[in-house]
Amino acid sequence: MKRITIYFISLVSLFIVLSGCHLSADSKTDLFQYKNSYVGDNSAVLNIVNELTHHQELDQISLETEKEPYGITLEYKDIETNFLSIFL
Repeated sequence: MKRITIYFISLVSLFIVLSGCHLSADSKTDLFQYKNSYVGDNSAVLNIVNELTHHQELDQISLETEKEPYGITLEYKDIETNFLSIFL
């Protein structure tokens, strides 16, 4: 009986460890799906911005569409961070 209990606990522990290491494709956003999107595509712009490091501190998004090259300006609230952590 003791041997069966140890075997069962080992098997359950192994299952828990392996299931925690599994990363499904749906849980990870692939930014390359927005590779050919344009500035006017609201959902693509917002999804890309939400993957940035400090997206919680985003204050305003404005589009630069008057002349080419088109662009996006992101304005953030005050960000308290280390300068080196931006590049890491």
